Amino acid sequence: MAANTKDQKQVSSSAGYRNYALKILKSLIPLIVILAIFTLIDIFFVSGWSEMKFFTPGNLTQVIGQTVVIAIGAVGMTFIIVSAGIDLSVGSLVALAGVMSTWTVMAILNAISLLLWPLASQRES
Repeated sequence: MAANTKDQKQVSSSAGYRNYALKILKSLIPLIVILAIFTLIDIFFVSGWSEMKFFTPGNLTQVIGQTVVIAIGAVGMTFIIVSAGIDLSVGSLVALAGVMSTWTVMAILNAISLLLWPLASQRES
């Protein structure tokens, strides 16, 4: 009998969570609709839908390349929050990683150019 009431409590608590999630999703519907309206206004009137400049392969590649950094940071931050870890201020860490990777690439390119410079500066006599 005790196990039966425990199962009923679990079912009611899971139903409560489901109802709470549906309530939150229902409250987000107006925000999604407004975002969709502004996106359509931007595509049709501001970006020039008639010229189809947005959906070119070069532009889509550039948009994906610019958003992938933020997406990787967001996924990492999601894992930290879900695992009940501490907030690591993801923006500053992404900026630090960008600066450090740029410095590393520049150092490698400088080292390669210093190694190849004698070969490039030789003249044929």
